Amino acid sequence: MTGVGVYCDRDLRYPEPDQVDELSRLREIVIRTLCLGNVGTTEKPLGSLVKPGYKVLIKPNWVNDTKPKNTVLEAIITHSSLIAIMVSIVQEELNGNGTITIADAPIQS
Repeated sequence: MTGVGVYCDRDLRYPEPDQVDELSRLREIVIRTLCLGNVGTTEKPLGSLVKPGYKVLIKPNWVNDTKPKNTVLEAIITHSSLIAIMVSIVQEELNGNGTITIADAPIQS
């Protein structure tokens, strides 16, 4: 059974694509959080959720037509470094056999 993994680091900042050490640290945090939620292990972070041959959809929060008052934009839109890390984890789980789609739906009024 999977649960919810929660990790809190008030000093964590999302890294830019060229910040390799910071991306590596964020990847470790994502894997640790998946483990805390009983999703998988450090060797197989997504457990049995993703297997070779699967079609995987990664659904980040990408779209926002307006910024609501008194909100932080980064809390609304998934940071690209987090999406890249999830793609790399899924790629490893697929082991060269499967497809990954990244998609979101526009906000409906």
